[in-house]
Amino acid sequence: MGGTIMADDDGSTVRFEVALVAAQVPAHEPAAEATDVDAELLQRLRAIAPKRILLVEDASNNRFFVTAFLRGLPHEVVEAVDGEEAIEMYEADGPFDLILMDMQMPTLDGYTATEVIRGLEQAGFAGRTPIVALTGDTTPADRARAFEVGCDEHLPKPVLRTTLLDTVARHLTAGEVSGSSSDEPRSKPAAGPPPAEKLARAQAEAADELAALKPTFLRDGRARLLELMTASSASDFEAVARIGREVSAQGDERGFRALCAIGADIEAAALRGDGAGVREAVGRLALGLRSLQRFDY
Repeated sequence: MGGTIMADDDGSTVRFEVALVAAQVPAHEPAAEATDVDAELLQRLRAIAPKRILLVEDASNNRFFVTAFLRGLPHEVVEAVDGEEAIEMYEADGPFDLILMDMQMPTLDGYTATEVIRGLEQAGFAGRTPIVALTGDTTPADRARAFEVGCDEHLPKPVLRTTLLDTVARHLTAGEVSGSSSDEPRSKPAAGPPPAEKLARAQAEAADELAALKPTFLRDGRARLLELMTASSASDFEAVARIGREVSAQGDERGFRALCAIGADIEAAALRGDGAGVREAVGRLALGLRSLQRFDY
């Protein structure tokens, strides 16, 4: 696909030359949506009584993002690191009002854990708990499998903050409307909904914490950029697609949705075997990283 790469001996600075198609990347775009949770959604979240959520995820950084997304809400979030621990917590500390389940985990995956939990429910352990699959498995077959084992919804990673909050609101609200079929109360006694100002402040603080991840993201982004240039110069479209997918996942998980979209464009162009498209998208990634570096949170 063409281009040259140059790096200092210590690797601190990377330069490349590549023919680019002109692209416009607004200086503030990468972080502009990181705090964007609309008032209507916050109002819906405030109206929900305190609930209990089981978060099942083996990656600590993903657990951090989800709990940051839920900051300021009165719900108790219990964390499990794999499917085996999720079942143990469900039996010992359940039932829960909602389960957020990663599908690919060591020891015991989310598909099996979901099947076991549904079996416990059918045996009379508790009423049916909504289970939302949070997964990088995005093919139609993966989606179908998630529903076959008993998931109520399938959210492909990376998950946007507003998407997750909307999903949580819908399922917890549905539970309040339908009521629990379990004899046990699902929710522990707690205070009422948080004041609007408190919730908005907590969400803003969470957004600030996510923004603090910028230095690490920039470092990783520059490394990905070098890898992309190397792979594209060798016309290794498979590697370009993989790296583009990684850029997309890292960008969206950390709130930089504009860069997430660029990563998706890189992957799509590579899958098409479109060298010109890859070069154009890689150029936008370079500009986006430079813009993000200059942005003052």
